[in-house]
Amino acid sequence: GWSDTPPISYEYGGAVACLAITLGEDMVKPLSARCRRTARKGITLIVENRDIVTGNLVQEPTSLHLTKVKELSDYSDPTAPCALLKCALLALDVVPLSALDNGDLEFGPFFLDPQGNTFGLDLISTSLLPQGSGLGTSSILAGCILSSLGRCLRIPIEPNSLIPTILHLEQLLSTGGGWQDQVGGIYPGLKLCSAEINVMKPIQVNVTAHNLSPSMVDALNQRLFLAYSGQPRLAKNILQKVLKQWATRSPIIVRTVQQLVQGAHEVISTLTETENLDDLGRLMNEYWSQKKIMAGGAESGVEPIKIAKLLESLSDLLDGATLAGAGGGGFLACLLKEETTREEVRKAAQAEEDIHWFPCQICLEGLTSFTLNDDEDEFRLKWHSTNFLKCTL
Repeated sequence: GWSDTPPISYEYGGAVACLAITLGEDMVKPLSARCRRTARKGITLIVENRDIVTGNLVQEPTSLHLTKVKELSDYSDPTAPCALLKCALLALDVVPLSALDNGDLEFGPFFLDPQGNTFGLDLISTSLLPQGSGLGTSSILAGCILSSLGRCLRIPIEPNSLIPTILHLEQLLSTGGGWQDQVGGIYPGLKLCSAEINVMKPIQVNVTAHNLSPSMVDALNQRLFLAYSGQPRLAKNILQKVLKQWATRSPIIVRTVQQLVQGAHEVISTLTETENLDDLGRLMNEYWSQKKIMAGGAESGVEPIKIAKLLESLSDLLDGATLAGAGGGGFLACLLKEETTREEVRKAAQAEEDIHWFPCQICLEGLTSFTLNDDEDEFRLKWHSTNFLKCTL
């Protein structure tokens, strides 16, 4: 991570190794979005958070019904209701940014069928993950939203065009961020994503898929284990610290970015050539150390005390571990030692409160898009299954 983040990616170039996973005992893809045309004028935006096991709502959904374009004007505030959904409408140019200057303009002119009749829109995002998980939720969810919105409005979107569109969306949202999260979730399995130094032109992300042997997939499925720390974080806060660090161009920061890029290539060769998971554990530990340096050290808040204690209690059971995403909380990705069981890890971590463990598996299916039947208005957990595939984007 971090080498994918503007301006680092523009000024130095970046490389990140990404591995798509499913979560939970039923191995679900935890993010989705759905969009439908309605007879009611205006746009209804809904944000759902559901339980990963039952699919039940864990809290009342956030819901807005918008009738005028000016109601999108708080799109750049990530804490505003349905901000991600608002930014998707703008990033895909469904509603042009320039239209926000016309305060009383309604949405009708932007939603016309071939016969010239106006229609409304329902746009719903669903997450089965806790907020601030560090698993690239906002970026991957943005891809789901844009995909469903494009499919509903018959706007063709290819996976490679989704990457820069999501990057644009996150700039609108003011959260910043890079391109690794969306690549990690949109494309299946293991891949190396990279971008060359490119100061003057829009960034071009190259995605190279790497096949894992069946034995390596099985080994990773057995030894990867995720712990949710119970401590959410907003990546924007840590991002600001990292960009301030990069602005200094201190020797240690430049060297760390070099190591991050080199480490991405080493992860690929470790998983596909030597197939040595002990080396992968070492690279995970090095990666976590490098992320702490980029944020200004452990005292920056990137490694909460709770996480430091958990890592200490599990040190004899793990080959490697790193907080996902920017750090500061969220999910801890653990690579168990070869003979260690998940039950042993759970038992060793019992002293730490509010730690929730999730099994995971390598996901060999990327972002999918499909059309629902008219009678499927209510949420279905089966939509998140890797077997529920009708059309691959």
